[in-house]
Amino acid sequence: MSTAFEKACCGFNRYDFWDLISDQFVHGKFAPRCNGIPNTTLRLMQKWLAVNLFPRDDVWYVRNNELMILYTMVNKIRISPGKAMVKQWLSNLRMTGPIF
Repeated sequence: MSTAFEKACCGFNRYDFWDLISDQFVHGKFAPRCNGIPNTTLRLMQKWLAVNLFPRDDVWYVRNNELMILYTMVNKIRISPGKAMVKQWLSNLRMTGPIF
């Protein structure tokens, strides 16, 4: 049984998690890139998430939703990211304008 996405990630801290998976300490502005993830499997999973679940042109930057999903994968927490995906899709539609 999967839990709500936000509830499953209640202990998530993006700075600490990024430090854990990348061995990079965050200084000031935080714009993580997928090349900062040395683990090949996690880096591939982030790119897969960026292309399939949260589609966009630039897949190099790791977004917060992707970090949260990677966090649940590393901690073996079952989730349903449907709400996050719909929110992303709606924001993409707002950026491009009406579809006609």
